Amino acid sequence: ICPMNLIFELNSKIRKVLMKIGVKPLNVGFARLNKYMLLIMGAVLSLVLGVQVFSFIYPPIIFNREVIHLIYFGSVGIGAVVLVMVFLFEISISQRAWCRYCCPGGALWSLLGAKRLVRITIDRELCDDCGKCNLACEFGLDPMRGRMGMECDNCGKCISKCKPDALKYSMILPWQDKTTIRRDRQDKEEKRLKVASN
Repeated sequence: ICPMNLIFELNSKIRKVLMKIGVKPLNVGFARLNKYMLLIMGAVLSLVLGVQVFSFIYPPIIFNREVIHLIYFGSVGIGAVVLVMVFLFEISISQRAWCRYCCPGGALWSLLGAKRLVRITIDRELCDDCGKCNLACEFGLDPMRGRMGMECDNCGKCISKCKPDALKYSMILPWQDKTTIRRDRQDKEEKRLKVASN
């Protein structure tokens, strides 16, 4: 639902075009903890100062403000410069850097999604370890090993690249644990094999 997602996805497309023409952009990694710290600091500063701190640093708000300025006043402000700097940084230095490492909104959504019901799960028996799902994940997660966690936004790009169909959406209820899910999968597989043998 992030209004900036389209633009950040365009950054990824530009990176791919650059690689095709022989320009290899960097992909520097940073600590994912940064965005959670930014969320906490922004919330505390907003409470103490009585000012909406996120309106100065959150790209969706900056983008909306700049579009309104452009429509009503025919000009843009410093926010447009900040957005251009973020875009250039993502294209040349670190893919999806804002979303991965800095976004306080993303941190909040990650925390809210930590116990979500619908998740992407992997069937290890079907996985052929090709690694295409990992390459498809713009957030640098590890779907091939089932290490998505709360950072995964269920976009499904890893599922679309998985030829053996080892990755899929699953509903995981709060009282289910990993052993129960694994047992359910084994039971389904045994039933499928029995049906196939008959």
